[in-house]
Amino acid sequence: MEKQETEDIQALINIFFPFAEELIIKFGEFYPYAGATTIEGEFVSVGFHEENKHLSPDKVLLSLKNSLKPGSEKYIVAAIFYDIKTKDADTGESQDAIAVFIEHMTGKKAYEFFYPYKLEREENLVVGDSYGAAIPKEIFIL
Repeated sequence: MEKQETEDIQALINIFFPFAEELIIKFGEFYPYAGATTIEGEFVSVGFHEENKHLSPDKVLLSLKNSLKPGSEKYIVAAIFYDIKTKDADTGESQDAIAVFIEHMTGKKAYEFFYPYKLEREENLVVGDSYGAAIPKEIFIL
């Protein structure tokens, strides 16, 4: 990953990640949401319009990816944040995680990062070390 790509990705995560934390503390979970950095350097929320407001999180995730594609020429970086269950690599036990699917317009790959978390007591959210992998691009496809 190039230095500018890394900086742009980290900046977008830093702006939108606290919203996931806030929702988890308030509701114990959250529905997928998206954000992007415009070519002008502005951070914007990106949504989609659906008549059915009771879609499954998987369908919302797909709809968000589809809503980002047509406007991809306006963005430098696009990300989708969603709440999932993963397995702890050491114990194999199920754990909650904030997942971030993120792509940079100049990058060769997209990335998926996972931030395991535990909600201890009512307002104490403990977020563990992140891990992730490079995956095929889905938004900034040439």
